[in-house]
Amino acid sequence: MTTLQIGSKSFSIKFGYAATVRSGLMKRLASLGNTDNDLDAMNNILEVLPELLLVGLQKFHSADYGFDPKNSVSKEKALRKVDDLLDEYFDSDDSDLQVLFDALQTELIDNGFLSKLIGKKKATEIEALPEMKADQATTN
Repeated sequence: MTTLQIGSKSFSIKFGYAATVRSGLMKRLASLGNTDNDLDAMNNILEVLPELLLVGLQKFHSADYGFDPKNSVSKEKALRKVDDLLDEYFDSDDSDLQVLFDALQTELIDNGFLSKLIGKKKATEIEALPEMKADQATTN
């Protein structure tokens, strides 16, 4: 779990399975790196940031930021609240787009339910690497 301080409020961020999967967020995040232009990359982050934060708020703050993922009006209403929250964040002197995005992305990938899936995949990839023979190790 990650805690974000925005204005005078603290928000506990945790990416639960249901909210993450139903949002379709993973596809959007995967496509973020598909640009060589820094301005396009920043724009892509700005576009996905409200939904990323909204999904992270669902576990502990659904009373204020909850929405029905199948109801576009409900989701849009919740996103407007998150937009206001982001306005408050960016109005502060110590705001930083990259720091906020990295904190949310790290929570999603390293601390959420995905961390176990990604960890198992990495472990499997490591186990699948061919073993180096003793003579290769000494000659390389």
